[in-house]
Amino acid sequence: MDRLVRILIVVVIGCMSVSCVDPFKFDTSLEDRAVIIEGVFTDVSAQEYFLEFNDMRYFEIKLNWASVVTNTRDEFITGAEVELASDLNEFWDYTEVEPGIYKLIYPELKALPGVQYGLIVTLTDGTVFSSAFESLPADSQVGKVSFTENAEPQYVFEAGETVIDVVEGVKVNIEMPEASGSETNYYRWDFLTTWILEAALIPASSPFGLCWITEQYNLDEFRLLEVKDKVATENLFFLPTTGNLEVENGFSVRIRQLAISSGYHQFWEDLQNQQDQSDLFAPPPYNLPTNLTATADHVDVYGYFGVGKETNYIWYLNLRELSYVPTFSAPCFPVVPGDDIAPYCSNCLRYEGLKFGAEITNIQPNWWRP
Repeated sequence: MDRLVRILIVVVIGCMSVSCVDPFKFDTSLEDRAVIIEGVFTDVSAQEYFLEFNDMRYFEIKLNWASVVTNTRDEFITGAEVELASDLNEFWDYTEVEPGIYKLIYPELKALPGVQYGLIVTLTDGTVFSSAFESLPADSQVGKVSFTENAEPQYVFEAGETVIDVVEGVKVNIEMPEASGSETNYYRWDFLTTWILEAALIPASSPFGLCWITEQYNLDEFRLLEVKDKVATENLFFLPTTGNLEVENGFSVRIRQLAISSGYHQFWEDLQNQQDQSDLFAPPPYNLPTNLTATADHVDVYGYFGVGKETNYIWYLNLRELSYVPTFSAPCFPVVPGDDIAPYCSNCLRYEGLKFGAEITNIQPNWWRP
């Protein structure tokens, strides 16, 4: 389930975590089904992204049904007609590549300066959802990524249970130059991690000695910043070091920066604020700003279709730059003889700890240059 949908049902998840077992429903006869639409269109085409990262990343839209006052599972919306439109009377069709996920299979398509873009979604029953037109922001600056050593309380697994402990690590920040002119720049960042797994029982030169694991949800968060007439710094994420298998042999983060409109920024800011509220009596998570409208009164729509200027950074953690030497466990060399050894220790492709959405390969990515 994508990030936006997960956040939008955070109140339901919160209730379920305190022993709500049976599906519940508020006592109301006015409940409408709701459509959740998530997507962004940027000025970096799939072909341009491929040249940098060897990955044909097509723009996508995610469509879900969500019942706003029940804790039943959301449903993918399939069979919809989804179009990108421009104010130049141009149209491009999205292709449904899997249930609820629609992609623009146009390798060279990207947002152009001075052109406005909107989204049109038509369901199988004829209901139409459309977005307001948005265009690329006039300004976007390149930031400087750096880190500082830090220690933060984290959940850790010790002696068969989860406890809170202070963990050594690094805090990664980005410094953004001031906006040009008198305008305010609005930014959003998200992250894609890649790290090296070593099969310690065989030589690293073996075809199965080193693997690269890319995880979409390792840093499952986003960051926002407004920049006007002075330099501004935003904390992007905290990364544990000591005892963290992921950073032992090599770790990188692809940081995607989007310069976005004030409306799109406000949507994500409100979403972030509601995500931070753990109180079950917090305002409903679906009551957010949107640039989407529906032709049918009995269906609500939540989400936002945004257009952004995209900048991608690659940040590598260099353990030699730390003031201390991190220590790591040695799962491939058990202290007690006869203890089970993880299958990946002799074949990195057999790693059993892959998370949802992760990919593993024993071929070094062409962009990997630590």
